[in-house]
Amino acid sequence: MNQISDPNSIDHSDMYVGCFTGYDWDQIKFIVNSLDRTGFAGRKVMIVMGTTRATVEKLAERGWKVMHFGTIDAKGDLVAEHVNIPVHVLRFYYLFTLLEGLPENQKPEYVITTDVRDVVFQKDPFVALRAFAATHPNFGFIASSESMRYRDEPWGNRNLMETFTPPVYEKYKDCEMYNVGVLGGTRQAIQELGQTIFEMAHGRRIQIVDQSVFNFLINQDVFNSRILKLPSEAGWAAQLGTTADPAKMAAHKPFLMEPSPILKQVGAEHKVFTSDGSKEYPIVHQYERIPEWRTLLEAQYNDK
Repeated sequence: MNQISDPNSIDHSDMYVGCFTGYDWDQIKFIVNSLDRTGFAGRKVMIVMGTTRATVEKLAERGWKVMHFGTIDAKGDLVAEHVNIPVHVLRFYYLFTLLEGLPENQKPEYVITTDVRDVVFQKDPFVALRAFAATHPNFGFIASSESMRYRDEPWGNRNLMETFTPPVYEKYKDCEMYNVGVLGGTRQAIQELGQTIFEMAHGRRIQIVDQSVFNFLINQDVFNSRILKLPSEAGWAAQLGTTADPAKMAAHKPFLMEPSPILKQVGAEHKVFTSDGSKEYPIVHQYERIPEWRTLLEAQYNDK
């Protein structure tokens, strides 16, 4: 591991961790700009497998700590490790490695980790995380609903079927789907979850299995007492790939378990809210699936 910058250098109880490979600044600036605008003052860490030197320097300028797994070439660009594990799965190994390796007195209380390219933050997600955690007597982490059951969503249904054996598929096909691209909870819970997802995911028949493995785990009784499963209407994270993608809504709408999020203008900005407009989501995921929303939101977070 190349520790491009020290993740311990800002002492704060909260830590956001992103992970990507192959993106440059123009693809990650929206999540960076949006998180900065929320006023979040904790540690911001980006696990980077491969990217340009210019992207790393831009992240450093913005106060992000960069952790790299791989090599650095003659130009100073970061080169990803050559392993036969997809980034969707490998990120959980790196997440676990990062959190486990922190000195005990620098381990954060809470951690949020999300996808990078298709996420924006509308307000400090840790304020919401702490508020939700306070409602759960044995809180470990939040699981964010996609508002559909596995059997009703074609990609998820096929992924579950191909990841596990037929008896497992039959047992869980009627379960509600929860998204693995937005996770928030205690440091210990996120660390152990990352390790468990990785160990259960690599070496399976298909490569992209992190979502199905995550859903299998959270439906085990041994984990249930620590998980806060939140519907979309709770206002934690908007999972727009299932709930608002116009290319899929004709097929999805009859099977949605709750109403879709909405976009509305607030002053000079556009914000994503729960269906009745009462709750502004701290986290908006998969916004790029909706062309009109993408245009507005990316223009909004396109500074610097």
